[in-house]
Amino acid sequence: MRAIRWILGFLSVFVFIFVLDLIFYNYVFNSLLLSQGGLVRAPEELRKLLPIMFGGQLLFALLFTYYFFKIYKNATWIVLRGFFFGFWMGLFLFGWRSIWEYYLFAISKKLLGFMLLLGWIECIFSGLVLGIIGWLIPKLFESMKAKPAPQATAPPTAPPPV
Repeated sequence: MRAIRWILGFLSVFVFIFVLDLIFYNYVFNSLLLSQGGLVRAPEELRKLLPIMFGGQLLFALLFTYYFFKIYKNATWIVLRGFFFGFWMGLFLFGWRSIWEYYLFAISKKLLGFMLLLGWIECIFSGLVLGIIGWLIPKLFESMKAKPAPQATAPPTAPPPV
């Protein structure tokens, strides 16, 4: 049960983050027109580096799922704990990242705000998804457990003839 919960959680977090990042970096990011000023890479170059983004998302989903299920093995209110786990992890990870990027690089506040918001939303929804999976899978296994069948009694037979 734990392996199914872990694998299903990992795959759902990975697919969610991959789709959301793909949409953001291919459509929203292009519409910000940031590549014209030489601030970020051109969209063609970003597409060439997609395997690196894929690997980073895979590693993030792996560690996020691992630590969630490591911390909340048999927790009660696991969906709410998933929300708070995602909230604080997103705030810490992407908040820390945006502070350092603002300090080190000449990146606009608008771009940093978008990246902070996107990462925070990804973490919150990933935590919620893991919480739902962590709650739902044990419930499904409980309902699938074999319940003892009632003892069947043989129908009465007629006495043998004398």
